[in-house]
Amino acid sequence: MCCSRTKDTCLYTARVATNAQLDQAITDLTDLINSPSQPPSASMQHAAARHRDNYDDYRRDFLRIRSNIDAAVQRSNLLGSVRKDIK
Repeated sequence: MCCSRTKDTCLYTARVATNAQLDQAITDLTDLINSPSQPPSASMQHAAARHRDNYDDYRRDFLRIRSNIDAAVQRSNLLGSVRKDIK
């Protein structure tokens, strides 16, 4: 838990860590498939392609959701500052 950090910092750190884990998993799978010591079977190639497609879909959704959250936070901060100015 991030006791000494702000909530936004904790969320950002979690997002970066998750993204790094996904990138590492894809890299490991790609390295395994491209390994010259063991040629990949057709099923391994198919699984890797499926995982890559899933990763691309999840990453695209993640970026879209992150953008929506960032916009909502900015909007909330703007409304909060306007409310303070009104009072």
